[in-house]
Amino acid sequence: MRKKLLYLAAMIGSFAFTSSARDCSDLALTVGGGSWTEEISWDITSDGSEVAAGLVGDAMLCLEDGSYSINMHDSYGDGWNGSTLTGADNNVVVTGGLETGSDGYVEFTIGDVITALSVTTTVCDGASSVAMT
Repeated sequence: MRKKLLYLAAMIGSFAFTSSARDCSDLALTVGGGSWTEEISWDITSDGSEVAAGLVGDAMLCLEDGSYSINMHDSYGDGWNGSTLTGADNNVVVTGGLETGSDGYVEFTIGDVITALSVTTTVCDGASSVAMT
């Protein structure tokens, strides 16, 4: 009887873990397409915490509904040299790239409203901001 109860408890715990682990939306992220791709890296943050990071290539992410920033980095400091990023679920959620400088970001939202909000590129000690619609 004890074995049956332990088995039942394990099954219930497994089901609870499985169902709560999928409270997110799949996001296919593709980064690349330009030259000097070994200089490129990126990370995604939400409320100041990093939730994903990577290099050039494809990544499948599972993100909860909410607001995010994709932080784009170039180790040489001359932008992504034609490389871009595209994040999509069933629709394109976010696109961007780093035209100049070493760092920039794109804000986006996962959930009922999916909108790219802004792109900011840091150049040397100054910053410029370009609104996206």
